[in-house]
Amino acid sequence: MRRRVTRGCLLSVGVLVLLGGAGYFYLRTPHFSGSAATSIDITMRSPDLPPADSNVLVQASISNGPACASLFALLQSARFRIDHKCAHIGSVTVRYANGKTDTLAVLPGHDPTGYEFRLGGWMYRLPRERLYQVLRDAGVDPTKMPESEH
Repeated sequence: MRRRVTRGCLLSVGVLVLLGGAGYFYLRTPHFSGSAATSIDITMRSPDLPPADSNVLVQASISNGPACASLFALLQSARFRIDHKCAHIGSVTVRYANGKTDTLAVLPGHDPTGYEFRLGGWMYRLPRERLYQVLRDAGVDPTKMPESEH
């Protein structure tokens, strides 16, 4: 009887570890609605005012193939983070050849080395300097982007 209980406990723990591992690897990177972006629109607003009154600091549309591919590859490389209650200050809309669209809610984050975005109810982090470089390469001026939402 004792062996069955021990075996049952070990099996339960094993199943939980397996499910936890699978969940981690699923959430680790964002899941987009398409595999190749055809255009990406970026809007960043001033965080100092209420959302209805905020100034648009950056508004850009990227449709150049290599620039879209580079930014989309960076977005795909983002890593999962625990969400927090801070509001977003911008959006990135990704359009795909299949007609689908994803809209990311963008936050500068609390860590000065990263930017964050929400997609599908989950939060992901990007390295800030790499994001700035990809945006510069696409013709977008990242110096106007807020470094904090406070």
